[in-house]
Amino acid sequence: GILGIWDTSGITKPDFYTIRLTSNTKNGIQSEYSFFIYLDPRLKKGWPVRIPFSTNFYSVDKKDVKPIDIDGDGIKELIFLDMPARGTEVTPKLFVFNLDGELRWQKEFPENTFLFLPFFDQQSNPLETFIYILNSEGNPSNPDYLHKLDAQGNEMQGWPVSVRGLFWEGMASDLNHDGSLEIILKSVGGVSEDASTFKTLLSFFREDGRQISEAK
Repeated sequence: GILGIWDTSGITKPDFYTIRLTSNTKNGIQSEYSFFIYLDPRLKKGWPVRIPFSTNFYSVDKKDVKPIDIDGDGIKELIFLDMPARGTEVTPKLFVFNLDGELRWQKEFPENTFLFLPFFDQQSNPLETFIYILNSEGNPSNPDYLHKLDAQGNEMQGWPVSVRGLFWEGMASDLNHDGSLEIILKSVGGVSEDASTFKTLLSFFREDGRQISEAK
């Protein structure tokens, strides 16, 4: 059961603190201490949240948190990635949290693949933001996959689409001003037909996953 509750409302700055529990027993007054308790008055209710992250990251930017309203309710959700080390048999994941620290959903991707930072479509549907994320084996001879997820983490019809290249970046934009978004995907290590020469590659897709064109 609960032995005690501490009122920490008087703490004015983030720091490490020692908490003491004192009790009267038949043997006299007894005290127990908990050391190095980090308290931060700036933290919102429900935070911090412990995430079972892998101890290894492919690059520092995998830790970036993206605050974005994915369901059109005017409140942003927090989106970020966990990128386990290759060979650990742990799947990479995309996490979506509410602002109160509650896990809304998570999406797992195949083992031994890299995840590239997601980009978003906030224009085609004012009530929902679509999430685009690419998982890659890191081998230009094998296909990578660009996924399109809705606000609940479901894969949209027509997706994922297969692409070839390395080190991806992407964005969604209405290039021809027809009211529909195009998906632009850039690989800074695209492969040529003989899979031996690396080139920058631009790929263009419609919102339903159909490829429009490709440029090297």
